[in-house]
Amino acid sequence: MAKLIVKHYKSVKPGSASKTLVTEVVTTSSETGQFLKRMETVRLSKPCFEVIDMRGKVPGECQQFRINDRVHWMDDVSHEIYQRQMEQYDNGFTVGVYEAVVNGRHTYKAMREAE
Repeated sequence: MAKLIVKHYKSVKPGSASKTLVTEVVTTSSETGQFLKRMETVRLSKPCFEVIDMRGKVPGECQQFRINDRVHWMDDVSHEIYQRQMEQYDNGFTVGVYEAVVNGRHTYKAMREAE
C-alpha cells in the first residue's frame, strides 16, 4: 500500500458520542489499513454487469466472445487476462476481472502512462 493519508472522525473515548477529527497515515498493518483492504476485496468480488469491449484500446485484433449471454470483444492478451482472473475469482465475472482486463498493461492507455 502506498503512503495514504486519511482524515476521519474517531470517538474520543470508547462508548463516547463525542468524536474528534483524526488525520492518520495509513499503513498496511493499521486498523484502517486492514479495513480498507477488506473493503477493496469486497468491491472487487462483486458481480460485474459490464461488457468488455477492447476494440481500439489495444494493439491486438479483437474477436467476439459470447460468454453468459453477453458479447465481449477482446484480443488474445485481454482474453488470457480474462481467463486467469476468472480462475482467481472462482469463475465468476466480477468487478476485479473486468478491471484487470480493461486496465491491463497491454492497453494503449497504460502504454502512454508508462512513457
